[in-house]
Amino acid sequence: MRIPKFEYFHHHRLRRVVPSFTKTGRGKDLSWRNRSLRQNEEKTDSSKVVISLNGIQKLNRIEWNDKEGLKIGPLVTHEALVNHPIVKEKFDFLSEACFKIGTRQVRNMGTLVGNLCNASPSSDASAPLLVLEQR
Repeated sequence: MRIPKFEYFHHHRLRRVVPSFTKTGRGKDLSWRNRSLRQNEEKTDSSKVVISLNGIQKLNRIEWNDKEGLKIGPLVTHEALVNHPIVKEKFDFLSEACFKIGTRQVRNMGTLVGNLCNASPSSDASAPLLVLEQR
């Protein structure tokens, strides 16, 4: 089975992403890559445009400060959370929960935010975030 033809955009700045969505009409963010490719195989996804956010470093950050707490960007992978020193020190149960998600290959591609956005009832990352009363 062939994957349907699509346009591909790759940006390094967030401000260029919105015009890509606007210009093309309908796009799919590549950070949803696993689900998106599976949907293409099942012919349930009719996206003609794929927009990669992977080059936007601002979205791939883990930050901590005492006032605001832990901030996890939408492109941070499970593997990054497993190995991040602040997460391991202050939120060891989150690090451990992310370690138990799939195989290393899955953890290297899957993101915490993507796991939540997928809205799967079996989301492995939901429980630790509920404990943290995440916002």
